[in-house]
Amino acid sequence: MKYPNYLILPFIFCGFIGTSYAAESHPPVLTAVTVDKTLVDVISGAQTVTFLVNVTDESGINWSAGPNRTTVTFESPTSGYKWATGSNDNPGELSVSFNQGDEGAWTIKWVEITDIYGNLVRNHDASSLGLPSQIKVIDANFDFDKNGVVEALTDGLLLLRYAFGYREAILTENVISQDSTLSPQEVISNIEQAYQYADIDNDGSVDALTDGLILLRYAFGLRGDSLIDGVIIPNAGRTSAADIETYIESHMP
Repeated sequence: MKYPNYLILPFIFCGFIGTSYAAESHPPVLTAVTVDKTLVDVISGAQTVTFLVNVTDESGINWSAGPNRTTVTFESPTSGYKWATGSNDNPGELSVSFNQGDEGAWTIKWVEITDIYGNLVRNHDASSLGLPSQIKVIDANFDFDKNGVVEALTDGLLLLRYAFGYREAILTENVISQDSTLSPQEVISNIEQAYQYADIDNDGSVDALTDGLILLRYAFGLRGDSLIDGVIIPNAGRTSAADIETYIESHMP
């Protein structure tokens, strides 16, 4: 029997759609994520943290999906969230910006990736992907007692004492400026935070007789060769007075 074309064509057309355009339903496979920095110093302004994502999928990833779809999600130290997001122009890369006012430890809550059909994978265990649990944002400088200036007999002595191993009350005794409104514990907290960038000569550690003396001399007004004479060791990464001065100035209030 010969059937009219208007009866045959709909069946052919429907069958074509059903077999050729079926969307896959498997979520992406997320294997690892790396981050370019875990300590973010925003003293000079906004800084970008970038994640590189290792993921596979049958159909392809939607890198532009945005928050709650393709992102690294952060919870702030107080309240609220930030998201590292991406673009299809830069596959495998997610980034987020931190600025002054964002200080504190931002917890990585989860990483989630969505493919082009909307299939999503979410991982709440950052360590299983090779990530730290937190990204720390600091806006710190050498004004430990926060009176607005870096002074030799307060801030300079505070770093020197701390590097020598002084702790608790003896660390801050008689060396907090009268203009400061901070408690001794708050000053100590600032010094502890500053220790993350107090390796002024960049030799891999913070030492009293190198970094401590350099800051003390700087606060006393010494510059040039007088600043670094006799306090730079052979394996230092910063050896010239110009480099040392530039680094200190980048962490001034």
